[in-house]
Amino acid sequence: MQNAYQNSYKGFDYLLLDDLLTTEQLLIRDTVRTFVNQNILPTIEAIAQSAVFPKSLMQQLGEVGVLGITIPQQYGGSGLDYISYGLAMQELEREVILAFVLVLAYKVLW
Repeated sequence: MQNAYQNSYKGFDYLLLDDLLTTEQLLIRDTVRTFVNQNILPTIEAIAQSAVFPKSLMQQLGEVGVLGITIPQQYGGSGLDYISYGLAMQELEREVILAFVLVLAYKVLW
């Protein structure tokens, strides 16, 4: 169930690290944040309660480009840097540890 906090979450940049990020890295972070708010948070409770592997969630994460984010484009990945990977994982683990673990397992098995 979403609440006002989830819809308005902007993050906290106490150390002003956003100033060090590229425009592409900020876009990736914001894209994953929006994806989490719109597609994962509304369904994560039902997924957890059903105890069924969320194949559709993995498909969606792949479509967004989170799976294989650091794999070169010629091999089907996004070809992005590890800072972008870290920002994407930070957004996934913010509220949805299940999604973070799924992506981490995918990365280890790849």
